[in-house]
Parts: sequence; structure tokens; C-alpha cells
Amino acid sequence: LGSVDPMEWLESLARRQGVPSEELTTSASLDVPIPDEADVDLSPIDADQPKPERENPAAWLDSLAVAGGFEDAAVRAEPSVRAQAESDMSIEAIEQAIREGVVTPEQIRFYQEYQMERAAQRDDVEDYDVEVDIPAEAAEMPDWLAEMKAEAEAEVQEEPVAVERPPLETLFEAPAPPPAAVEFPDWLSEDEGESETVESIFADEATSDIEIDYSDPWVEAFDEEYERGGKDVEAVPDWYLQNTSDPERMAIVDDVISSAATPSIELPEEKPPQPEPVAAQVQVATPVQLAHAELPSEVNLPAGERQALPTWISVTATQAAVAVSVPPPAEEPAPVAAPPISTPDWLQETEEHPVTEVPDWLSEIAPAEDTLFAPPTPAPAAVTVSPPQAAPPIVSGTLDQARTRYRDGDMEGSLAIYEGLVRTSQVLADVANDLDNMAKEQKNNPVVYRVLGDSLMRQGRLQEALNTYREALNWL
Repeated sequence: LGSVDPMEWLESLARRQGVPSEELTTSASLDVPIPDEADVDLSPIDADQPKPERENPAAWLDSLAVAGGFEDAAVRAEPSVRAQAESDMSIEAIEQAIREGVVTPEQIRFYQEYQMERAAQRDDVEDYDVEVDIPAEAAEMPDWLAEMKAEAEAEVQEEPVAVERPPLETLFEAPAPPPAAVEFPDWLSEDEGESETVESIFADEATSDIEIDYSDPWVEAFDEEYERGGKDVEAVPDWYLQNTSDPERMAIVDDVISSAATPSIELPEEKPPQPEPVAAQVQVATPVQLAHAELPSEVNLPAGERQALPTWISVTATQAAVAVSVPPPAEEPAPVAAPPISTPDWLQETEEHPVTEVPDWLSEIAPAEDTLFAPPTPAPAAVTVSPPQAAPPIVSGTLDQARTRYRDGDMEGSLAIYEGLVRTSQVLADVANDLDNMAKEQKNNPVVYRVLGDSLMRQGRLQEALNTYREALNWL
């Protein structure tokens, strides 16, 4: 083929024979020439040729044995050994070996098989399995069995005596009649709820159990620390005591707080207590004078719209305008009397007997008028007089000074100014950005994370503040 790809040559032939191109791996574009048909001289077949002589297979095996190192005499001696073994397995040789006591297990097995074959070929042996029919002879019955037979026959001959038995229903007690239905009293059928008292209304709400999520990694960390007997959660951390006991830092914070403007809080206007609704029977028995409450001024009222007047009003207004130059104010129409409503008999009987006096039992139940709406008197607030304290040193708390101190290496002074700015809610966004950059440089300082969390909390970024506080706890 030379430099031709064999696979392409074969696939070219296959494509010529009709193989689709999708099944080929090469382009199969070779033009393979087809050889010309040549005449081949064939010699006639002679069926009378002599058969070749067969070689002896044993001779070939003997040649292999001799080539393997065996002597020709040893190879030729094998037939004599085989013949000797066959002579040892004869019946005469086995019987002779049994008499001499040199018999082998193979000879014993061959001898037993030979004896079994001879026994199977015998025909003069009687068949002992055939049963001979012998007539049965009657035996004498023992005395004890004869007595039992006589007693059984006597019991069978006796006639059964009919026994009167009570009916099946008498064996069971008759079911008792169901008890008569008892009517429920009215006071028991009424579902009265628990009466609320003043103490139950103003009582403290019961605290529900705190649900703890044990899958929270913080809960697992605290549990593990508690089991190891680590830090006491009730003890105040050292960093907090250090910050609160530092007079310079506390002075800076107090100065920033005092210099900040106190935010004004507008409280809603207090309104007098509104009277509570009283039951109908109490209103009839003891009329209560309601207090006049000052209602708020109606400012935002919808604009009025003109409506068409009835005909009878327009006629009256026209006549009055002719008689008088200044028209008087229009009179309101008299209310139309409603049709009489028939009063039932039971209500008329009630109206015939008006309530004039309050019974004693009702006056005892009704609360006094003075104490009905009396608000509780507030307890006087305790006034504590704090001793005069020394004025803290005046320390400037601007954002530029905090940045300057941080660049100079004064970490505590810078954090104190930042904390003062957070407490006064000044430039919280800038403070948060500075503290965020500071936290990236001072990763093992929990105070930076705490002040950063305070600034985020003041801005309402609660989730970020919570994550920052957790980071501060990790570095404690």
C-alpha cells in the first residue's frame, strides 16, 4: 500500500460495496483499482490417489519421552508394568493375597464387586419376601376384658331417661330497664366563663418558656464551655471592667454626651378618661351624670354641596322675600310624625308599673358614683439626690480627631471618641465605615467590634449589628 492509510483503503472498498458514510471513520475517498480477471489453470482432481500411511502415535510419544531425558528401555517397560497390575487384580491373585495377608484396598473392592455381580446372576435363591396365607385362630378373651364388654352392653340396652331442663333464657338475668332521663338544671347548662377581677386584669402576664434552638452553633459553643467549666457567664468580663474603671475614657464619654443636644420628645396630649358603659339596669336605677369631654376641633371637614329645596320651602321663601327686604333664615321643616306602633300587652303591663325606687339588692350591687370613674392616684416618684461630681476634662470628640489619634497609634483614645459619637448619634455612617476598616486591621480587638455593633444598631442594621457582636464574643 505504501503511504496509503490501510483503514482508508478498506473503508473505500466498503463504501464501494454500499456501506453508508455515517458508519465510516475516514473520508474513504481512495480510488482503489480493480484487478483484471485472470485465467487460472486448475489441475484435475484425481480421486484414486493412494491414502497416506498413518503414523504410530506411540512412536511420537516415545520420541517426546526420549527427548525429555527418559531412556528407551524405561519407556518400553511400561506395558509390562501394566500387565503385571492387571494380573494382580485377578480373582486367583486376590484370593492368594488374602490368604497371605498382603491384600490391598483396591483388590478388596474389586473382589467384593465381583462377588456382588455373581450373587445377582444367581436364580436358585428363594424369595423370602412372599407372605404365606395362614388362617387366623380365635384366641381366648381375658376375664377383665369380658367384664368390661358386658358392662358396656348393659349400658347400651338401658333406655335414656328424659330430664326436664329449664329454658336457656332463665340462665341469664333480664336486662335492667334504662334509667329515666333527668333534666339538666338551667344553672348547670349555662356555660359561664371565668369572671375577671381587677387583680386578674392588672396582673403580670405569665412568662412563657423560652424555646432554645439547640442547632444554633452559639448554643452548642456555650454548652460546651459550660461543661468544660470555663468562664462564668454571671461574671462581668474584664474588658468591660477595664473600660468602666478607666477615668479618662469615662470622662471623654461623659463630655461627649453632655455636649450633645438632648433630643426633644413630643408626648401625646393627655386626654381625660372616658366613662365606661354601664349596664342598662344600673342606668335605670342610678342615673349617672356624664362628664362633658372636650372633643377635638373638626378641621378637615368635607366641603358642603348645594341641594335642591322642596317646592313648599321655595314658595315660602319667595313670599317672605317680597314682604321683607332682608329674608329671614329658613325654618326647618317640622318632623313628620311616625305612624303609631302597637305595643304588646306584656310591655304595656311593664309600663304601668314604673320603677320609682331602687331595691336594696340593686343598690348594694351598684358601685358608688364617686368611685366608679375615679382614676388611681399615682404614687409619688422617689427623688434621688446625686452628690456633685467633678467635671470631666474637656476633650474634643470630632471625627477628625478620632482619625488622627488612630493614625498616631492611640487606639483607646480613638475608640473613646468614636463611642461618644455613637452615643450621640452623630455621623453614624462615617463612624461605621471607619470602624469597619479598623476591624479589618485590628481583628483580635473585641472593643472595635463592640463599638461598631453599637453604631450599626443605632442605624437600624440589626442583623449586621448582631453578627458584629458575635464576632466580638469570639475574640473575648
